[in-house]
Amino acid sequence: MAAGVGYDLSAGCKPLLLFPRGLPAIGAVLAMDRAGKGLHTPPRDAMISLALL
Repeated sequence: MAAGVGYDLSAGCKPLLLFPRGLPAIGAVLAMDRAGKGLHTPPRDAMISLALL
C-alpha cells in the first residue's frame, strides 16, 4: 500500500512544477516528490528481491 501512495504522490507533484510561484513553492513540490519516491522505493526493491528467489 505504501508503494502505491508513493507512486501517487510522485505522479501528482509533477504537474505542479508547471506553475512555479517562487522558490519556496518549487522546493515544497520537490520535497513532496522526493518523499513519494522514498515511500515507493523500499517496497519495490523488496518485491524485486523476492521475485528473484
